[in-house]
Amino acid sequence: MNGQLYASLHQLLEQGKDVVLVRVVRHSGSAPRGTGSGCLLTAAGKMYGSIGGGILEYRAMERAQALLTSGETALATVELSAVEVAAEGMICGGRVDLFFEPILAADLAARDCFAAIHALIAGGGSGILRTRLADGVPAVVVERLLLSDAGEVLAGVASLGSAVGVRPATTPRLEEVDGGAPFFLEPVAPEPEIVLFGGGHVGEAVGRLAVLTGFRLQVIDDRPEFASRQRFPEAEQVVALPFAEALKVVRSGRASYVVIMTRGHLSDLEVLEMVLRSPQAPAYIGMIGSRRKRDTLFAALRRQGVTEAALAAVHCPIGLDIGAQTPAELAVSILAEIIAHRKGRGGGAEVAENPGRSGRGGR
Repeated sequence: MNGQLYASLHQLLEQGKDVVLVRVVRHSGSAPRGTGSGCLLTAAGKMYGSIGGGILEYRAMERAQALLTSGETALATVELSAVEVAAEGMICGGRVDLFFEPILAADLAARDCFAAIHALIAGGGSGILRTRLADGVPAVVVERLLLSDAGEVLAGVASLGSAVGVRPATTPRLEEVDGGAPFFLEPVAPEPEIVLFGGGHVGEAVGRLAVLTGFRLQVIDDRPEFASRQRFPEAEQVVALPFAEALKVVRSGRASYVVIMTRGHLSDLEVLEMVLRSPQAPAYIGMIGSRRKRDTLFAALRRQGVTEAALAAVHCPIGLDIGAQTPAELAVSILAEIIAHRKGRGGGAEVAENPGRSGRGGR
């Protein structure tokens, strides 16, 4: 589940509203959404998030409404046959295992656990939520535990010793146990963010598409006319400072995807070196430019002691090779590569620098 859904869950509980949390705990075939997808349903019928839409979501919402009355958990398997998929005009079928978890505003233990998750994410931290998938039990006895990445118990209620030996969860997964219901482990982490160095024409297009595809956005440029709220109204932070100073106020971490496209090669080099020397490595580093530019800048960084391993993590030229030329097309190629990287998919050849955008105004 994403951080926004946890934020909505926390807010609804604080407002005294009961909800049902529905999660995909296993899927096979061409299911519309993967394991770990989730949604919330309130007693008023309002839904937050998605597990895939269409007939799958319709069936899930019917079940969830009934469980708000009974207050019990449920495990359910939904089979989407070829006939049903065709009748609904869907393109995805397969099998989906769902866990329905009523969460009551009066359940203080649940509220404390989800408040801790919300605080962890809001503070930029990460951890693991471990939930026992017990079918047909009262919601107030659901066994859930929030652990730090190191295995420290942060919140929740669990049987004595149940957290011993829990392996870190980088992707959602089931953990089978002998003689009992399995656990569902899912990573808890902030929403991914684009940290964009350079607010020119291509940067502006990257920023718009980043927000549209679910990334948070930070923008840094040493030109105030390019680092402005008018150009990036949906960014969480817009910083107009020299790059060396900006890095003192810009946060980044493991959920950060750094995109470097400043006004020129020297400032690109300055930013790249600072990012590579940062104690917290981001999830992704991409820099606009040709292979010739990359080789020149990399040679300079080697002379300054940057290792080959660090340089190997830099995507340059940035973006998938789709023949992009306009700022919007280039933004599509760059976000496509970032999304592929985030999903663990291999990317294609990168985009070479377009001579028409190598000057001050084009970036």
